Amino acid sequence: MNSWNSLVNRFASLQRRERVVVWVAGLVAIAMAWYFLVAEQTLAREKRLGSQAQSLEQQLAGFESQLQLYREQTASGTDQVTARLNEVRQRSAAVQSQIDDYAAELISPTEMARLLERVLARRATLELRHLANHGAEDLLPGDVPGEQRLYRHRFEMELEGPYLEVLAYLEDLEGLPWRLYWQAIEIETDKYPRNRVRIEVATLSLHEEWIGV
Repeated sequence: MNSWNSLVNRFASLQRRERVVVWVAGLVAIAMAWYFLVAEQTLAREKRLGSQAQSLEQQLAGFESQLQLYREQTASGTDQVTARLNEVRQRSAAVQSQIDDYAAELISPTEMARLLERVLARRATLELRHLANHGAEDLLPGDVPGEQRLYRHRFEMELEGPYLEVLAYLEDLEGLPWRLYWQAIEIETDKYPRNRVRIEVATLSLHEEWIGV
């Protein structure tokens, strides 16, 4: 308790300019610790999801090749080929069901901007200063067969307001049922105690469509 009182007294004895410097340094330290923790988890999760999606697409492409082969062989009318064909159809349908379940957790890129703004409306002390999108990035190798692809859509926004309100807004986004991935966060204090924060968030999609702003 004495140590805490000592720190409080030392802070109170500082000039206003020195207090601002100490405050900003504290905010930057907190933001960097939060960013590195979230960024590491996000990159690992995104890599895992990309690998899973690629594996499912490869399986589906393989099943489609087998189906085509068995269709050609079915002309002979053998029961064995017909049974094998039905088995492959069932397995292909199961993989497609997994892909559909995965896609259900992704937010459409055209809805992403509107979603970010709707959630922001809950935070009256935050002001949206800038919106931008960065198009789509194909996450699967170019030689993967099949029509389905996996794309990352990056969205950038700049906010101004109290730091704790910015954190609360990020927590609101984390609580949404869709998959959102943090790419970057930068904090700049121009007018104490208000902060200007640049956030870059991404979503994954099976379609190469532009994010609507």
